Amino acid sequence: MNSRSSPVAPARLRKLVLCTALLAALAGPASAVDLTYEAGLSLLHSDNLNLGEVDEIEEDVLSPMLRFEAEENGSTVQLKARGEIAYLDYLGDEFEDEFRGSLAGQFNWTLMPDRVNFIVEDYLSNQPVNILNSFSPTNQQEVNVFVAGPSFYARFDDATRGQFDLRYSNSRAEQSDDFDGDRFNGAARLIRQLNDAMGLTSI
Repeated sequence: MNSRSSPVAPARLRKLVLCTALLAALAGPASAVDLTYEAGLSLLHSDNLNLGEVDEIEEDVLSPMLRFEAEENGSTVQLKARGEIAYLDYLGDEFEDEFRGSLAGQFNWTLMPDRVNFIVEDYLSNQPVNILNSFSPTNQQEVNVFVAGPSFYARFDDATRGQFDLRYSNSRAEQSDDFDGDRFNGAARLIRQLNDAMGLTSI
């Protein structure tokens, strides 16, 4: 079997890397992003990589990878992101070479202090195509969930506050089309402080 790279996964990973870089640039020179990363190379040998009861496949996998964590807590920008990018090179060509990645990112941009925030979240993970089968290379797909929208805050008096959230979410799976979709939702909360001892109560 000839090895070839999937065009879908690299494009998605490039998009996520560019988004992360853009969010970091929005922070400006006033505050710095704390970035830690780890690069490595692994070699895996398995006499049954497909986890099959019959027709077991022996394979060696060479995988360079990069892990990173980024965090910023500025006055207008708060960013938390953690992810991993890996390239799986199946040396025996029993499976197609591929990129695999995971990402959990949360970005909060304060447009107006105590009035308007804009929230961006992105979650990329590997999930089985068929949950009833083993989690083998042929039964994996990348699933991405993107969420974004504004949050509005109001203070009615010293003890009463309000919050209204608008969110757009986009879900995409590499192979399971039933997972794909776009959603819009809103949520409103009224928060009232009953007394100093009990704190704030959401309604």
